[in-house]
Amino acid sequence: MWVNKFNSLNEELEKLARQQAELASQHKWTEIKKLPHADDLIVKTWNALPVTYSTLQRTNLRSRLTDESLNACMKLNLTAYQPDYKAISKTMQSQKSH
Repeated sequence: MWVNKFNSLNEELEKLARQQAELASQHKWTEIKKLPHADDLIVKTWNALPVTYSTLQRTNLRSRLTDESLNACMKLNLTAYQPDYKAISKTMQSQKSH
């Protein structure tokens, strides 16, 4: 899970460097100033680590989670996503008695 955070940070930093190089080659200096700073991306990731750790500690099944399911749990806990339960339940087939 932590590796994923740093991998995504690395991808964001590489993307930022490519954008800066492309804009610099076109002499678009004001556009470069509008891009996020690399330091801000690093601090954002660093500050997210305690939040994700505390969320992980509160997960009942933390020892049984795979990286994939753990990432899904983390995303649900850290976003403001509100699922439409009525719409979801309408699409599900109810269990019939045996």
